[in-house]
Amino acid sequence: MDMRNGQAGDPGPTALIQARDVGVRRSERWIIRHVDLKVGRGELIYLIGANGAGKSTFAKAVLGLIDVSEGNIDRAPSMQMGWLRSATAAAQSHAAPQRAPPDDLDGPFCHS
Repeated sequence: MDMRNGQAGDPGPTALIQARDVGVRRSERWIIRHVDLKVGRGELIYLIGANGAGKSTFAKAVLGLIDVSEGNIDRAPSMQMGWLRSATAAAQSHAAPQRAPPDDLDGPFCHS
């Protein structure tokens, strides 16, 4: 899973989310480990990887839907989250966001 988007450190005034050394473990298995991510205002990111690489797990952790086993995630207090299903995201890029997450997190986004 490739998530190179900025350096770990101070979130700064324009960062919405900063994840540092994040890991999620289920039983004896690490789903993801040692992941860093910084997302600033106006940035669009994609999580790209093979099936089972941990993309959805990482998205859920970053959005605060599941707990992380290690590392930490800082979120801007002004951040609001919503979701667009991937099937409709491309066709309706200006659609109103849903406030409750769907079962699949194909298209999470954040803004402030």
